[in-house]
Amino acid sequence: MKLRFGLGVLAYLGPTFALGFVWHLMLFHGYYEHLAIYRKDIIIPFGFLSMLIQSFLFAWVYQQAFAQRNGSLLSRGLSYAVFGSLLSWSFTTLAVAAKNVMTSVPDYLVIETAFTAVQWIMVGPLTALAFARAPQKASLSSSPWMRGAPQVGFSRHILRIRSRTSREMTGRPGWPRRTFEVQKRRKPARCQATTVSGLTMASAERQSRQR
Repeated sequence: MKLRFGLGVLAYLGPTFALGFVWHLMLFHGYYEHLAIYRKDIIIPFGFLSMLIQSFLFAWVYQQAFAQRNGSLLSRGLSYAVFGSLLSWSFTTLAVAAKNVMTSVPDYLVIETAFTAVQWIMVGPLTALAFARAPQKASLSSSPWMRGAPQVGFSRHILRIRSRTSREMTGRPGWPRRTFEVQKRRKPARCQATTVSGLTMASAERQSRQR
């Protein structure tokens, strides 16, 4: 979870800082000079620190409000992008236009609205990708193959074994009749007494004398 949160921070910080540097100081540097809104000696570390704080806050917001939502990765990323762009536009564009001195408020609104849109087109999907749940490893117990066909075949084998056992047990003595008693009844000649007490030995001697 810490790794995903860190990736979520980078998903905002990386594109925002890179795009902000290129957008404001390179591509549209002359446009912003014409607006006369920014100081000439921009303090880049302050801007980076501001973006770093924002990246932690936005990563936390996504983790709490968007990460567990149903739907595809793209749908979560786009919904988060819409939310983030509106929130960012409210305090980076509207608020600045309301209180800063500039040559043209409409021109500033156009350029900063475009910047915010491009920023969140990148940040939204990247953040969703950073918080994407890792695919679960397939296990034997959770696989459809183990839950389906093998159990059916196994059940059939169990039924066959039970039917064979029931057929073999038919005609056998039931509980609590002992096997020894039944065998003695069926074959009395083979089932002689095995007691070797003194009485048995004495009776055997008397029978031999009478003969």
